[in-house]
Amino acid sequence: MNKLFSTVENSAECTTVFCDLYDTLLHRTVHPHYTLKLWSKAMIRELGLELGIDDLFFIRKASLEHLSEKLDKKSSEIPYRIQIREVYNRLMNHDIVKHWTFDEFLSYSNAADIQSEFDVQFVNKKVKTQLYKLKNKGYKLYCVSDFYMSKMHIVELLKLHGLSDLFEDVFVSSTREASKENKGSLYLNILSELQIKASEVIMFGDNKQSDCLNANKHGIEAVHIANMQQRITSKFKLFGSDQNDYERVNRELEERSSRSSYAYGEYIILFHTFMERLYKESKKKHIKNLFFISREGYFLKRLFDYYQKSVQLKPEDSIKAHYFKASRASTMQISHKELDVEYFEHMERKDANISIENFLKSFLFKDDLIKEIADELECNQSEIIVDFYHSELFIKLKSNAKFEKYYEESRCKQRLAFQNYIDSFGIDFEKEGMNVVDVGWRGTMQECIHAFFDDKVNVQGYYLGLKEGYKITESTKRYGLNFSVYPTASPSDNVLMANRQLYEQLLAAPHGSTIGYRNKAGDYSIERYEESERNVYFEHIAPMQEFMFAQYSQLIEDLKIICYEHNVVQEYMTDLALRLGLFADKKKIKFMHEISKGFYQNVGNNEVGVSYEHSQLRESKLGLIRRFILFPEKTFRFLVKIKPMLYAKGFYRLSYPVNLIYYYIKFVNKLKGLIFKKKLLEY
Repeated sequence: MNKLFSTVENSAECTTVFCDLYDTLLHRTVHPHYTLKLWSKAMIRELGLELGIDDLFFIRKASLEHLSEKLDKKSSEIPYRIQIREVYNRLMNHDIVKHWTFDEFLSYSNAADIQSEFDVQFVNKKVKTQLYKLKNKGYKLYCVSDFYMSKMHIVELLKLHGLSDLFEDVFVSSTREASKENKGSLYLNILSELQIKASEVIMFGDNKQSDCLNANKHGIEAVHIANMQQRITSKFKLFGSDQNDYERVNRELEERSSRSSYAYGEYIILFHTFMERLYKESKKKHIKNLFFISREGYFLKRLFDYYQKSVQLKPEDSIKAHYFKASRASTMQISHKELDVEYFEHMERKDANISIENFLKSFLFKDDLIKEIADELECNQSEIIVDFYHSELFIKLKSNAKFEKYYEESRCKQRLAFQNYIDSFGIDFEKEGMNVVDVGWRGTMQECIHAFFDDKVNVQGYYLGLKEGYKITESTKRYGLNFSVYPTASPSDNVLMANRQLYEQLLAAPHGSTIGYRNKAGDYSIERYEESERNVYFEHIAPMQEFMFAQYSQLIEDLKIICYEHNVVQEYMTDLALRLGLFADKKKIKFMHEISKGFYQNVGNNEVGVSYEHSQLRESKLGLIRRFILFPEKTFRFLVKIKPMLYAKGFYRLSYPVNLIYYYIKFVNKLKGLIFKKKLLEY
């Protein structure tokens, strides 16, 4: 490295140093082509493109090759804007970017290229030291690079590396439409602009032909930096597997979780996938506001905010995440119509069998009022009535004057308070619509909010998982981003939807459930926080969430420079869910047992805890056995309950054979794929 300094110092005429950039001052930790794949990954994420990473990568390569031939130029001499215009045109022709203008596409491309390069670059400290030494001695330094990106990109990268003061100016082949590799035409271009003689310049770089021989052709002395090891390393980086890299990073997270004192920390992998897909879906649809519904939305919003901050290319285009306090109980209230046209469908779906006391409590009636109404109806207020909504008691209740009065009073108060709560966000919902985010499962709250708006506002739902919805319309579409029964459930969906209660438990929040609304600015939510819920959250869930968040931030960083496709993620998630459900050790089962004590249903009969009774596993015995043999993933929701059930009864040691089911499920699905290649056998 001292060769450069001594050559310059020993030159009688030298006043200026031209310095190459890549593999001289800056190096990459990946093969140069891989940065284009990272660009593809970023563009797909930021624009929500329905395209594979490899597809976009090859489109860009093909565009550059086409332009090089068409314009009879080296690829490094083609202006950046022209390159990206060709890519855009190819995508536009197939309706892939129909929601984006070229200027928007170009703006994101600029940011994606810069970020993709910077994430994999590091500075050669020895070269940096020598260059600053020369600069301090009074020599003028210029960056001279053959590169597909423009001068603007190089200037920004130098700035990010803290090198913005190193060079007097930057000359890039794509901006000058001349290159070092093309007979050194870029050298003549620069000498002419700077009005200096070739004898006053010394060129420094790693490429023997472009940086040395082609510089010599124009009378410029050159110093060659031997980077053979770096070149060999770069070639070796052509090998390897993105899928293996993705799996390795996640396996490392699993190992850290396993070594920790926390059970189920691995679930952050599933939550990360949800955030990744939610962000892409939101960008694709130009969503500006997301409403994370309590209480699961509390932690999900934190994850989304961090993910967006970590990966976004243009902060000015950020999606605003709002925490929205709501529950099935509270949204049912604000969706109720006048009594003579209200059928309480949502409440009936949740609890067809309910006591009159719990029914009336759902309208926030006080205990003394409930007793008065029950006395007038001459009924036992705490007795569970089978098929309540079609009973004689329910008919009598709807005709009760006191109930009619207080129902209407409660309904109007709730609607007014909720309207003020909605207005406090300052969003024109009729114009923008409302996009809600929740853990899942059917979209009841989404439907209730839509009913509150009198069906005039599009309310779209984005869920970790989705079960069959009750009433899906054009204006109440909903999407399960990790799993969904729509358009049909796959084996992966059946596995991922099995342990839904655990998703909810791990996403608990440090406050009670919203049971209604009040007209109090800044504090619209009326909440009920059961003591058992509070204890479980602060003793078990809060520490777990902090651990998961630390793993989450590490995961985002580790995956930043890995390109992986949707199917790779889905396969890993499915296998992870299988292993977590069937290989669960005593630490995990004990944790599940403890947190289930705080699992509280806020609708209907307010059940507490999670049931793992054997009756759940014995329904339709022969049918269940047949399904297990042919379609084991369809019985997974029962299988994951065997270990917790045996643990609760003190027979955990008998659960070890459950582990073997994992291998059976893998074997059956592999066998079906090999034998029934026409895929006519039902999944």
